[in-house]
Amino acid sequence: MIDKNDGRVYADSSRTLQLLIDLKTEAVPTLKALLDELSRYPSLTASKTLDIVITGNRPPVETYKQYPSWLLFDGDLSTTYSPETLHKVALFSDNFARYSKWNGKEDCRRQKK
Repeated sequence: MIDKNDGRVYADSSRTLQLLIDLKTEAVPTLKALLDELSRYPSLTASKTLDIVITGNRPPVETYKQYPSWLLFDGDLSTTYSPETLHKVALFSDNFARYSKWNGKEDCRRQKK
């Protein structure tokens, strides 16, 4: 679709897409393999309407700037970021369990207090 839409994910140029890639294995070697694979798709990495965001296991914050400009990261609310590093953070997320006791199985409207 990016090729069909002249470098945009959607035909409507006001729309963007955020692709979250949740790493479950060790961050640094997994990112190396992922970057090798994504380098085969320059239309993805060059698209200004696609944000590729790493979540889950991430490399040390101080190394974020070493990664390509098109690769962004999920921020951690408990981490202090330098302005340079903060530029590589696309969003901040947190563990839902810190805010709710809902287990995802019961109807949350019927949860006992």
